[in-house]
Amino acid sequence: MISFLTETLILGLVNLSLHKSRSLLTALGIIFGVAAVITMVAIGEGNKQKALSDIRELGARNVIIRSVKPASDASSGSSAGQVLKAYGITRKDIRRLESTISGIDRVVSLKQVGAKVIFGKYKVAAEIFGTTSDLAQVTKLRVARGRYLTDADQEMIINNVAVIGDAVARRLFPLLDPLGQIVQIEGQPFTVVGVLHPVGLAAGAGTALVGRDLNFDVHVPMSAASARFGDTRVSRDNGSFEAISVQVSEVYIQIKEQDAVPVVAEQIKHLLNQTHQDKGDVTIIVPLELLIQAERTQRMFNVLMVAISSVSLLVGGIGIMNIMLATVTERIREI
Repeated sequence: MISFLTETLILGLVNLSLHKSRSLLTALGIIFGVAAVITMVAIGEGNKQKALSDIRELGARNVIIRSVKPASDASSGSSAGQVLKAYGITRKDIRRLESTISGIDRVVSLKQVGAKVIFGKYKVAAEIFGTTSDLAQVTKLRVARGRYLTDADQEMIINNVAVIGDAVARRLFPLLDPLGQIVQIEGQPFTVVGVLHPVGLAAGAGTALVGRDLNFDVHVPMSAASARFGDTRVSRDNGSFEAISVQVSEVYIQIKEQDAVPVVAEQIKHLLNQTHQDKGDVTIIVPLELLIQAERTQRMFNVLMVAISSVSLLVGGIGIMNIMLATVTERIREI
């Protein structure tokens, strides 16, 4: 019996060598099929890790609240002389969050005060925000050169200092050291005291979540922003103007414990819905929920790729088995 099986195996191998084209095509089918699946899985895994890294950059313990223009205002546009109603997050909302919801570690507010920064002949479209020193800790921002905002900057309203993003620094100061230079923000002079390290969210999944490229951010003290620019921004275009009043543009809420993020996030949503649900002027982003969803989607994708790979191997194996069975059949007939 053993001799029969050995001879059959040898004949099968001989038969494979006699049908080189068929054997080669079958082997190539298996090789290319498995290689294609491995490549797809590798690319998918790489994209997943990049997306997850971008989401983690937002902070797994953070809840991000953003002021958005109501759909009715955005669709209707603005006529000459029209002043839009105030919308978005208010300071009263923040006080309610801090006094009502437990489990909150930090609340960091951002106020947008401009959309461009100027140095000499250079002009860069940027997002200028008034904020506090806590933002760097909550969002894991790193300073490449100089320093970030400090508590002392908040106490000195006349202290016009700014920390600029990496892209802003490269475009405004291609040949100069940014530190100590004076830039113009909405007609106000600000001294550059720090340059942020390049942020990985640029052009990644985090950009879509945050709504901007953080490398084009410019941060100034909240006290200076409020004193210099107030809550109302006016833009003029072709004889018409638009006035928008937003007290707080963004809020980063850091939760004490990561396990408590889903519960606290629901409490935040419920509290804000009481005053903003009908207006539609506030959106809430929970990076942890996005992270969990992305990981779940990737697991399903991996299962699908394994199934495709198994089918590819099965088809190739059937081809090899057909050649082997033909050899066995010939052997039996000879017997």
